[in-house]
Amino acid sequence: MTQPEQPCRPRRSGVEGRTSTRFRCRERLFVRFAVKPTFRNIVALVHDVSVNGIGFLIDQPLEAGNLLVMQIRGGSQGLSTVRTAKVMHVRKHLPVPDAPWVKKKPFLKSLLTFFAGTEQQPGPEFIYLVGCRFSPPLSPEEMDRLCGTPVE
Repeated sequence: MTQPEQPCRPRRSGVEGRTSTRFRCRERLFVRFAVKPTFRNIVALVHDVSVNGIGFLIDQPLEAGNLLVMQIRGGSQGLSTVRTAKVMHVRKHLPVPDAPWVKKKPFLKSLLTFFAGTEQQPGPEFIYLVGCRFSPPLSPEEMDRLCGTPVE
């Protein structure tokens, strides 16, 4: 049985809209997703997960209401979870090191740049934290494979 579609409504600042506990992932976890209708493949860094949704970091904005098809790898090798999700909110977030979209500079080039005293181009000022609602929700077994302790 499917749940009725709920519209994306703007939230009041500081008001918690979640109905289930969020969990941090046990390790750096990446999610691969495609946005309808283009289905362009995007990789993001998972921020937190709940039974009903996921928060992830990406370097490009999405729009509230976008529909995604997500593949989340976790737990045993070769196992992944596939879900559809609806973007509920998008917020600016400070950049994180070693994100999947950050291009690694070759060591020798970094060393030469350092010693030559040439200016390195700064990274982005901010990235985006995207919150989505799953359809259907994750099972207890899927949550156990993906998550560690609840977010404080």
